[in-house]
Amino acid sequence: MIVPWILCIYLLLAIAGGRNPTPFGMVAGAGAVLFVLGSWMNSQAEFARHVWKRQPENRGRLYTLGLFRYSRHPNYLGDLISFSGVCLVSGRWMTIAIPSIMLAGFVFANIPMLDSHLHHHYGAAFDEYAARTSKLIPFVY
Repeated sequence: MIVPWILCIYLLLAIAGGRNPTPFGMVAGAGAVLFVLGSWMNSQAEFARHVWKRQPENRGRLYTLGLFRYSRHPNYLGDLISFSGVCLVSGRWMTIAIPSIMLAGFVFANIPMLDSHLHHHYGAAFDEYAARTSKLIPFVY
């Protein structure tokens, strides 16, 4: 379900960026750095959790290490950072709608739904983790 959505976003960004006559400059370079950083953040968080969960002694336990020490949803944060970077590379201000809509979806739908699931699945372990860990942006939200 998410793959078609991501493909549509990239297609729209490519169309918007493809019509941008501005040469690749510092803003686009910063966007490329953000894209790489966000992609790494998303992939690293998921890979570290995957490796940890494969160990039999961790079966049924909540993963709170790695990037999950700083954010309960570092993969969502990575998505926001990477797509913001692609928007900068496109050079079109209107593309900021994409990470803005993503942020709203994460804050108002995905995070509450996933946190509820984690609370029901892990109980007190999740509640303690949630009390000390930011939902999305470390030290902010």
